[in-house]
Amino acid sequence: MKVKLTAIMAGPDGNHDVGTVLDLPKAKAKELISGGYAVAVDEKAEAEAQEEADEAAEPRTPPEEQAGEFGKRAVSPETATAKHAHAEETTKVEHKHKH
Repeated sequence: MKVKLTAIMAGPDGNHDVGTVLDLPKAKAKELISGGYAVAVDEKAEAEAQEEADEAAEPRTPPEEQAGEFGKRAVSPETATAKHAHAEETTKVEHKHKH
């Protein structure tokens, strides 16, 4: 049975810090839980959390490998429109200041 320690555990089998997850015989695990030294671990939830951590640690594709046609990064139509509108607005402001 898997348990997560809520206290430091030291003995002939080794030393373990708070938060360590151990897979123990059911009797030993229940003894630690009833004494308040550990809490039961939901193995399914732990497996899902580990999968999420593994996915988060996967290397990202570098920007140069995400490039679209002609070496430019692909941009959504909404982003392109917003950038174009901003560029036009900036140009209008620059022209006002020059006259």
